[in-house]
Amino acid sequence: MHDEDDRAQQLYDEGAAILAALWDDSVSMTRVPEHPEHHAARGTLAYAAVLMRDGSDTAIERAARAIRAVLLLQERRPDDAHAGNFRWTLEEETVSDVNGVEFTLDYLVSLLLTFESRLASDLAVDMRDAIARGLEEIDRLAVHVSYTNIALSDICNSILGGELLADRTDDEGSSFGAEFVERGERRLDEWFAFTALSGAPHEFNSPTYLGVDIARMATLAEHASGPDIALKARIAEELLWLHVAAHYHPALAQLGGPHSRAYFDGASGAGGLLKLRLWRMFGDPSLRRTTPYAPRTREEGHTEIATDVLHCPDYLLALLREKRMPFEVRETTDSVRGLDIATYMTDGYVLGTASRTYGVGDTPEPWPAFNSTLLYFRTHGTPGYGSLFARYISDDRDRIDVETRPEDLWDEGTFVGAQHRNRAIVAYGLTPRMRAARSYKLSLRMFGIDDETAVYVGER
Repeated sequence: MHDEDDRAQQLYDEGAAILAALWDDSVSMTRVPEHPEHHAARGTLAYAAVLMRDGSDTAIERAARAIRAVLLLQERRPDDAHAGNFRWTLEEETVSDVNGVEFTLDYLVSLLLTFESRLASDLAVDMRDAIARGLEEIDRLAVHVSYTNIALSDICNSILGGELLADRTDDEGSSFGAEFVERGERRLDEWFAFTALSGAPHEFNSPTYLGVDIARMATLAEHASGPDIALKARIAEELLWLHVAAHYHPALAQLGGPHSRAYFDGASGAGGLLKLRLWRMFGDPSLRRTTPYAPRTREEGHTEIATDVLHCPDYLLALLREKRMPFEVRETTDSVRGLDIATYMTDGYVLGTASRTYGVGDTPEPWPAFNSTLLYFRTHGTPGYGSLFARYISDDRDRIDVETRPEDLWDEGTFVGAQHRNRAIVAYGLTPRMRAARSYKLSLRMFGIDDETAVYVGER
């Protein structure tokens, strides 16, 4: 535990230094690292927590300014379609992403739970007002439980935000806070029932969002006042840890495919939120290695990861650290649509394939950030691994996007696949579209090729 405490402190110090360097006192917000002309709500609230933890009068005054700057990003016009939601940045004129309310409330709720004694009373009131408006927007949005990371944020914010608003009443005189606590628990039961139909989380095996999912349930388990809700949250967190442990290749330090939702960190094997959490837990340096395959890692949220209280059971910690090879796992993630996933690993590689295209919602919307078939394999040179993945591409988009925004190398095709141990058969077809295209192609991408590499197609 001492070593983990040291790593947590290292992450906290790294994150605090990054946020401090991004601070722009003229607008009381932190800049976006890749776009310093923009100022972000999430980073600003993360820095506010660092300042509150510092505790000096100067730090608390700056934190209060930061929080108020973010509160001004909330849409307060009652006739707006997204009243109660938040803009991601100061520079945006309107709400561009309805998920902004979830991530912003994650921070506001946490700040009140942890530091209310250091907040001015009028600021605490304003934060509760913002949370109340945000919860009403969350209730209107009512995301489908298949949208796992947002659904779990909805649940966590409804319960913990509702508990913070316990003394408020609605127009009929009922407890506003209690209604949201009940709503959150009902939604948690719905998520359990929906997930139990298939077995695995619907938003399966995401190197980006599994870290978010685990943090939401861990936070709920730590802070929910009701023991029944806290127990359910612990069970949900264990289910998510089991899913991670089943697909994680310890020698390659990779979450084997397929991935339901992944950006460049997934296909290229770069660092990310989940890997950062695993590094804090058991310190494998491979989890934080740099990669030549992507322009940057997707590490973020260092300070939150450093302060989270996680509850990964010992038997899953053991499975994360070591597996008896070969190791195979097969899961169903969507029993209605027949979406199954398979992952097969040996000491030297891990291959994963989905049975069909991933989608979200009652009428599933295809999700283009999807690693439908993915191979990670050991290499002799730096960084010690390579990867192979596929994208169905129109109009040669891969020639542009990989250089500018590699996370936007979307898969534009309809996919089906089957895998038996270390063999996979995959097929792509066109997705119905509104516009014509000049060209279509299947783009196979392989990272880790060098002069000593031989690639065989059949016997050639």
